Amino acid sequence: MTRPEGTVMKHIPLPWIIVAIVAFCLVGLGSYFGFWQITKPTITLPQPPSQHEVIPPATPKTPTPEPESTSLPKVEVEWETNGPFDARYIAVITFDDNKGEIIYAIGSKGEIRPVSVWKSNNGGDSWEYVGKITDPGINFQEKEKIYEEFVLSSPTSGLSYGSTVDGKIISFAFAGENPTGEKRDPNNKNIILKPNLVGVGKVTSVINPNLTTSIEIWEFLLSFDNGKTFSRIDLPPPYQNGVNLFIGEYTLISSNGTLKIFYSKTEIWKTEIILPH
Repeated sequence: MTRPEGTVMKHIPLPWIIVAIVAFCLVGLGSYFGFWQITKPTITLPQPPSQHEVIPPATPKTPTPEPESTSLPKVEVEWETNGPFDARYIAVITFDDNKGEIIYAIGSKGEIRPVSVWKSNNGGDSWEYVGKITDPGINFQEKEKIYEEFVLSSPTSGLSYGSTVDGKIISFAFAGENPTGEKRDPNNKNIILKPNLVGVGKVTSVINPNLTTSIEIWEFLLSFDNGKTFSRIDLPPPYQNGVNLFIGEYTLISSNGTLKIFYSKTEIWKTEIILPH
């Protein structure tokens, strides 16, 4: 092939040729992928069905139980006292028979220790002072035990001996043996008597209004079915509005269809309840 006369043959450098080829390829690839992006099928996944919010059922509130004493039936009783009227305090009431007719009361006429003894031969209808617990002529059930607790102990221990409820001294008799204050009828163990602390208050002195004394309001709980159910009983009238230091001494005994309950801080009070059939 002959070159026309008068034309000039231009020489194109090799690197330029290579750059042109690469650029052409890149443009072609870009167009291809752009076209693919535009034309590729789009798959739309269905949305999951909406679910309503699950609200858990409300937890039923457990009703707050009422205080034990206010939710129990009350037994109305009549208290009476026949002495002993010369006692400073009574620490122990104990029976010397199985009917509750012969009763000994151990207390104090002013001594630190409860060593004075009173006796009733008619179930507490009357009392007489019979002497000191150390007198050899005075004998009754559990005398040695009471003697050991109050006479052979230290001079002041008799003032702090006794059963406790929630750390409160409630009775002088037989420390450590009866931590709840619960007492059972010696003739029917299903009959239970125990104290219940209703509340705590204060009394202002009449002489000095700035002086107050703490008092505790107690009641008795009585069960005839070994503690399955209880009924409330008020203390004797002088002590229904509160007592100080401790609840006092109390005991019970049943005989001939009647339950006798005795209570004392100074003089001894008694009430009788007809036993349920």
